[in-house]
Amino acid sequence: IRRADDKTRISRPIVRIATAGIAVGMALMLLSIAIVSGFQEQIRNKVIGFGSHFQITGVDRNYSKDSQRLLFNEDIYAQLKDAPCVKHVQVYATKPGIIESDESMQGVIVKGVAADYDWTFISDALKEGRVLQSDDSIPHIVISRYVSERMKLRLGDKARMMFFDTQGDNHRQRSFRVCGIFDTGLEDFDKQFVFVCTNHR
Repeated sequence: IRRADDKTRISRPIVRIATAGIAVGMALMLLSIAIVSGFQEQIRNKVIGFGSHFQITGVDRNYSKDSQRLLFNEDIYAQLKDAPCVKHVQVYATKPGIIESDESMQGVIVKGVAADYDWTFISDALKEGRVLQSDDSIPHIVISRYVSERMKLRLGDKARMMFFDTQGDNHRQRSFRVCGIFDTGLEDFDKQFVFVCTNHR
């Protein structure tokens, strides 16, 4: 015949083990949620770093990545910059093109930026060289490590860019010097985007 004390001695370790198991499970669940939330926040910040929270574009937005011209209004630009909820305002344009070197060629999206561009995100992702400067005497280009390795382009190398009109009939070619190489960890963006300064026409 088992006494009550025997049952207590047997059940007590089982309860402790079950409690410890639940505690470990909850800790792992909280850790997983924290890791996923942190990863999502990091990805969101990188996507915003490539673009922005808000973008002002033309009403007839096409899907060719060729941004349409907008009438620049100095007063609206100043009002946006002074708005208390706005951290930064910048002007840019995108255009599809083909980057060419002696080794290969690849389709890219050229992001033309002005002197007001915020380079913080790309500067943090730079692996070699520097970002664009508005007072550069010759046209420079900033490319990703993916494009650099694929095209066999290094700092100081000449990269040729070909741009086509909307019908694809006519094209023009320009040359740039590679001044910076970045790696954001977002492969889909790194494969596509290169940066040039719109001050050089």
